Amino acid sequence: MGITPSELQASLKTDEETLNALYDQKGNLTPLLAMKLGKSFGISPELMMRMQIECELEQTYREHKIEIDAVKPIVCKAEPPKAAVSEKSHPKLMLPATVNSSIGNPEDHYTADDLEKLFYSDHIHPEDHYAVRTMFTEATLQEFVDFIKNRKISFENAKALYHYHIATLKEQPNAKFEWLFE
Repeated sequence: MGITPSELQASLKTDEETLNALYDQKGNLTPLLAMKLGKSFGISPELMMRMQIECELEQTYREHKIEIDAVKPIVCKAEPPKAAVSEKSHPKLMLPATVNSSIGNPEDHYTADDLEKLFYSDHIHPEDHYAVRTMFTEATLQEFVDFIKNRKISFENAKALYHYHIATLKEQPNAKFEWLFE
């Protein structure tokens, strides 16, 4: 991105130890640092904190899997049991809505399956260039991340589509996605 660690440290008004711990994954992202990074790079601090929490939950589950799996749900007699946390929660995917928002004819709208195919295509047709551009220019980073996680699209495929967007479609880099794929 063309910024040295010293310049980042000075810009964020934080110490070298904090940045090194975060970079080496030995420290956690704090709300204050998320807000500073968000302001500096134009990224939602809420997104960064959600990513931090997801990482912590995954690490905790791996470390305590046996203990967590041994917990039995409490079943109320009045209501059917509900899962406290769903392993496969499916948030409403907003990426297709964002891509379709300026396509007038509903018959031309993209489904989630249509968009997913773009991540695996060896040759993207010119009529799909609009969808690719929209993913990286109009959609939020959160919409994009939710989509690739929900559809189980590999990070490598997501990164390859972003590079197609930059190299082949000659689009300007987007700081939010540059940060994600760095």
